[in-house]
Amino acid sequence: MTRIMANLSALVLLCLLLTACASPQPVQTAPDPPTLEEVSSLIHQQLDAGKSIVEIAPADRQLPVSINPDQLGGYFQLGSIDFALAMQPSMNAPLTLPKGHSATFAGVLVSIDGRNWTKYLEIRDEESTDKNNPYYLWTDAGDLFLSIVDQTGPGNSKRIMKLEKLSDGADWKLVECYYFGLDSRGPSLDGDYFAFVQEVLKQKRQPLASCQSVNLLDNPD
Repeated sequence: MTRIMANLSALVLLCLLLTACASPQPVQTAPDPPTLEEVSSLIHQQLDAGKSIVEIAPADRQLPVSINPDQLGGYFQLGSIDFALAMQPSMNAPLTLPKGHSATFAGVLVSIDGRNWTKYLEIRDEESTDKNNPYYLWTDAGDLFLSIVDQTGPGNSKRIMKLEKLSDGADWKLVECYYFGLDSRGPSLDGDYFAFVQEVLKQKRQPLASCQSVNLLDNPD
């Protein structure tokens, strides 16, 4: 009788083991990328804490499949958040991209986990010939600014520059419009060409209506 009970117990244990092995295991899925609201909230937290954005060396992160590393034209850090500016080829940014790669995204990437770049803001041209690109990010008096410059304008040296500011919420607002580069004296005197956009007093202000060639899209695909 004891042997029969032992055999039954072993049989029950075997059945339990087989059932556990046969049960489907939960699939590990990647976490959803942060939304515009979540990223903007984190940015506001860093700004409220008195952090300023700084330009950093290129940061190696996993890129979205539609973006090539050669599109990245600037890297920045605000507290715990990393930023990268993704460009499209233009007269101002003559990128060398791999054969067959089409730059379908221009805008701002963020990394909040230190491993992945995520699309944060997408820059869309009103006309395909506008070729708007993000040029620089900087902070001033607790606000975060983004400059966007196209390849249009009267004359070879003039470009239209849009100055966007992160609002109190999640949206970015167009706050100023300029001709960019009219008073540029060259890298030896003015420093980096893209960083020169911060010198807004050296740009020629234009009506906001002159800066309608671009749309900023949040939560891009």
